[in-house]
Formats: sequence, structure tokens, C-alpha cells
Amino acid sequence: MSAEGISLVLQGRIVWTAGQSVFTGSQKKDQAGKLLTNDKGEPTMQYGFGLAVPKPAADSRPEEVKNFMDMWEAMHKEAMSLYPTGSIPPGFSMKYKDGDSVDHNGQPFANREGYKGCLVFALTTSLPIKFFKYEGAYIQVSDGIKCGDYVQVQVSIKGHLPKMGTQGKPGLYLNPGLTLLLAPGKEIVNTPNADAVFGAQAPKAVFNIPAYEAPQSFGQLGQPQAALQTPAAPAWGGQANPAVLPPQFQQQPQPQFQQPQVNPGVPNFAPQAPAAPAWGQPAPAQQQVVNPPAWNPQAPGPAVNGFPFPQR
Repeated sequence: MSAEGISLVLQGRIVWTAGQSVFTGSQKKDQAGKLLTNDKGEPTMQYGFGLAVPKPAADSRPEEVKNFMDMWEAMHKEAMSLYPTGSIPPGFSMKYKDGDSVDHNGQPFANREGYKGCLVFALTTSLPIKFFKYEGAYIQVSDGIKCGDYVQVQVSIKGHLPKMGTQGKPGLYLNPGLTLLLAPGKEIVNTPNADAVFGAQAPKAVFNIPAYEAPQSFGQLGQPQAALQTPAAPAWGGQANPAVLPPQFQQQPQPQFQQPQVNPGVPNFAPQAPAAPAWGQPAPAQQQVVNPPAWNPQAPGPAVNGFPFPQR
């Protein structure tokens, strides 16, 4: 293992970020999910992003192959320096995901924007990253670069063994340094989807959930009253019927007004309310309700698997 590790320049596409953007970080957590702090009680921060690098293919250009192989060979050289026998243990953390494999829930990584045909390297550091654009000269920026853009990154590769007295595992540190914007790309929303979090199958509770019983309604003297019966909704047949309104929009019968009782000989000054229409008479005509057009999302465009290299 070299004292300083191996440094190189790598090009790829940002497909996830440690914080809400490439410029912000997030507080680190331990394996139990507890937020970490330093000796002063300050949050232990992590900055970085996932960099998707296209794997060599039959139609790859020489510079694309070199871009990938420089990173691949440097990672394995640093890993092998920890194990002179030439045998890297299965649990060794190489800090990448194969975009053509599946995640821990069995979902293809290729379903995620920018993963297909790539290795996605996890580049993280405890220090804020310096970002640059080239506009006749290299200019450091604090905005204008987003998740989904193509960048060139200075990467430091360093192997490590488990710390004494910990349950950590050996692996590589892949630390990003100066990062240069190469070209803008389609923005990637940096949030996980439900399938990635919960899995593709319907979840099952790990404990027994008691059946829910609706509470009874009580009237005077604590006597239970009959529960109101809600009309059953018509069974879904695959198409909406614009001539049928849901129960909550239908005309409801109005109660009959009853004349209050008065004492004999005392004038009755109670106003006379007009009688409500008797039950059974046709309800006022309802305005035709037109259902909105069926949702028909357009199919997303093809994922960008190519990679813009600077023109020489």
C-alpha cells in the first residue's frame, strides 16, 4: 500500500449526491443509523456524489476505454497492495455499483437514470468540494452544477484495513478533489423511489395487527344508536361512468319541518319556515359532471449512456 495512495483524473456523470445538491453535504451516520459528531459535538459531515463511468464496449472510443481502465487498474493495484498474496477477500469494499446488476431489493440499477452500462463510483470526502467551470479560464463556482451533469474529477484512491476493535471491513477510500464541469446533462432528482426503499413486493407486518372495529355511536341515556349505513360504491369495471355521480355529490333528502308546540293562549311568534320538498319528488337536475381525460404520460426518452469527451 502506497503512503499517499494513487491519484488520477476521471470523467463521468453525477447520478446522486450526498446532500441536496453537489454543493451541500449531509451528516454522516454509523451502521446503526445514529448521526455522528466530532469531539466538539459538531456534526461529522460528508460531501460527494456518485460518478457513473461507461464500461468499455465494442463501439467505445480509445479515450473512453482509457478513462475507465485507468480507474479500474488503479483501484485493483491499491487493493492488491493490502494483500501481497494476491487474494482480495469477498467482503472488500471497492466503493462502486455495477449499473447492470440489481440492488439489495432485487431491483435493476438500470432502472435508475444514468446507471445502465456504467460503473457508479461512490466518491465521498469529509471536506467541501471545490467546483470549477472553464470560461476562458478556470473559475471556481458555488452554483450552476447539478446532479445529472458531466464532470471531470480529481480522485484519490487509498486502501485501508479494519480499525482495531471495530466491526468495520477493509476497502478503498475514493476521495473527490477538484471537480470541473464538462457539459450539462438531464437533471436527476436526488430522491429514492418507493421500490428502492421498500422493495417490489407488498410488505408484511412483523407483528400481529388486531382487527379494527369502528366505535359505536351513543345517544341519550347511553343507548347505542344504529350506525349509519353508507351506500356501497359501485364495483370498478375498468371505465368511469360519467352519468353516475359519487354518493357524496348526489342530492340528499331534507327533513320535514315540524311546528314547535306553544302554550294555549300565548301568541305564537315563531316564524313559519317554508316546507321542504317531500321525499320522493325528483331532485333538481344535476349539472353534468365530465370526467377529466385519462392520464396518459408520455414515455420517457432514452437514457443518456454516451459520454461527452472534450473535442481535441
